Amino acid sequence: MNLFCLYHIEYFFLQHDPKRLRLDLSLKNYFKKNRALGSKDRKVIGNFVFKTTRFLPLMEYVLKIKKIDITTIPLIDAFKPEAFLNQDSIPPHIRFGFTEMFFSFLEKEMEKKDFDLFLESLNKEAPLYVRSNPLKTTRDDLIAELKKTFSVKPTLSSPFGIEFAKRENFSAIDPFKQGLMEVQDEASQLVAMKLDAKPKERVLDFCAGSGGKSLLIGALMENQGQLFLHDARLKPLIEAKKRCKRAGIQNYQILLPDADLQKFSQFFDRVLLDVPCSGTGTLRRNPDMKGRLEVTGTRELIDLQRKIFAKAFQLVKPDGYILWATCSVLKEENQNQIEYFCKHYPVERIKDPFQTIPTIDGPDGFFCQLLQRKR
Repeated sequence: MNLFCLYHIEYFFLQHDPKRLRLDLSLKNYFKKNRALGSKDRKVIGNFVFKTTRFLPLMEYVLKIKKIDITTIPLIDAFKPEAFLNQDSIPPHIRFGFTEMFFSFLEKEMEKKDFDLFLESLNKEAPLYVRSNPLKTTRDDLIAELKKTFSVKPTLSSPFGIEFAKRENFSAIDPFKQGLMEVQDEASQLVAMKLDAKPKERVLDFCAGSGGKSLLIGALMENQGQLFLHDARLKPLIEAKKRCKRAGIQNYQILLPDADLQKFSQFFDRVLLDVPCSGTGTLRRNPDMKGRLEVTGTRELIDLQRKIFAKAFQLVKPDGYILWATCSVLKEENQNQIEYFCKHYPVERIKDPFQTIPTIDGPDGFFCQLLQRKR
C-alpha cells in the first residue's frame, strides 16, 4: 500500500462518525471531497475500509489493536480474517461482529438453517443488482447494451433485475444517466412488485426515503393514477424527486415531512409501509451497523413501527391495501408485527408473506406481507 492511500485511510477513520452517517455514504462523501484520488486508489481505500469495518472486532481480538492509524494499518492490511472465522476458540459474536447479547437474540429469532445461511453471508461482499426501467426499456435490450462493456446476467426472480459481476461506478454509465436503470437489490424489487399497484389507482409510499421502490411502482402504474411519496426526512425526498425525473415518472407528488396527512383520510387504494427497522437483512452492505445493534434499540423500533402503522392505516380506504415491509430478518419486526396488526386493527392477510434470507450469492433479507383493510 502506498503512502498516499495510507494517509487517506487514517484520515478517513479520524473524520468518520458511524453514529451520524452510514459507512458507504461517509466514504462516498469523502471521495467527493478528495477528487484527486484516482480510481485505483479509491478501490484500495474502499476495500480496506469495508474489510476493517466488517472484521474490526475479530481484528481487535486477534491483533490486539486499539486504534486505526499509520502504525496499525499495515497490520490490518496483511490480516487474513478467513483463517479465524471458523476457530471455535474465538467467541462467535466476535467472529461475526456483534455484541454478545444481540448475537444471542438473533440466534433465538431465526430458524437454525436460516441463521447459518445468514452468518455465512455476513462476511462476504453482497451481489450487485440493478433494475431495468420498464418505462424506457426492456431488460433484454438493456442487458444487450450493457454486455458491450460489462459482465452482466439476468436475475432469477425479478423480471426487471440484472446482476453485475463486479462493482462499477454507475453514475458514469450512460444507461444509468439516461434513466434506463436504477441500482436496487433484487429482493427490494420483488417487494415493490408485491404491492401490486395498478394504473389509475391512488398509491402512497409512506416511508419513501429516496424513492427506490416508488420508481418501480410508478413504472408499473404506467404513469397513470396518483403516486405520492412521503417521508419524515426532507433530504431523501429531494433525491427522490431527482430520481423520478430521470426515470420518467410523471404521476408522482411529494408529501413533505410536515404535510397535513389528515386531509388524505381513507384516500388511498394502496399504501407501501417500508418502515424503519433494524436493517439486519442488509448488514453485509452496512457492516458498521452490526456493532451498534442492541436488543433495547430493536424494541424501541418496534414501538415506532406500530405508531407509523397507526398513522398509515387512517389513510387507506376500506377494502384498500397496506404492504408491510422491512429489510429485517427478525420475527419481532415481521411475523410478530403482522400478528399484532391483525389483532388490533380491522385488517386481514392477503396471500402468503414474502421473505428472503441473505445468502452468499443471493439478494438481501427482506420481508413483506400484504394486508387488506376490512369494511
